[in-house]
Amino acid sequence: MFVVPPLFLLCLVGVFGYSAEESGVDYLRYMLAGCIFQAGMFTSSASAMAVAHDVESGILDRVRLVPGALAGFLTGRLVVDMVRMTASTVTLFIVARLCGLSLRWSEYGLTLLWGLVAALVLCLITDGWIVLLDKPVAAAASVQSFEMLLFLCSTAFIPAIALSGALRAVIEHMPFSPIIAVIRNVLTHELSRGGTIEAMTWIVALGSVGIALIVKRFSGRSAT
Repeated sequence: MFVVPPLFLLCLVGVFGYSAEESGVDYLRYMLAGCIFQAGMFTSSASAMAVAHDVESGILDRVRLVPGALAGFLTGRLVVDMVRMTASTVTLFIVARLCGLSLRWSEYGLTLLWGLVAALVLCLITDGWIVLLDKPVAAAASVQSFEMLLFLCSTAFIPAIALSGALRAVIEHMPFSPIIAVIRNVLTHELSRGGTIEAMTWIVALGSVGIALIVKRFSGRSAT
């Protein structure tokens, strides 16, 4: 969470930065958005593993017996996740700054805010899936690999304009790409109104599904 996203930023900007700038793309700003989303992915995988251990150890079933357990469990888990995401994003900002990025304080703040929203949605959907499984720890170990496959099939590293045909449509509209585009829009101001609506639709849909799965776990299974 603190090492891999900055390394991706340094390596890819170092390799592709010059070529991208020759094509008119500020690749440092472009890549920063993708790496912030990647930090959100690592945050969600860490969250899923923590929740998985809570499930297998029986902590979650005991917590369910306490009035207001759902709100308390969600709040505590997500506060920890957002603190981790904030620290990871600040690390990325420092690395990007050392690479020559110059932003206003308001741009740093908005970029961080959208990064937190993305991380929150990822945490909700992964945690919601994990709490319903019989062997959550084993499943949680695969979350990061699955997210990375989806991440590589998004516009995190390559603009959609560089693709063609049906592949471009699939990659441009898969859930990760519009959400990354919203983060990137703070840095590049290139996102259309339609793109913003699509991103918000995915954010609301994924977050709602995650919350519904967690509520189902708390209300649909008796404690043991």
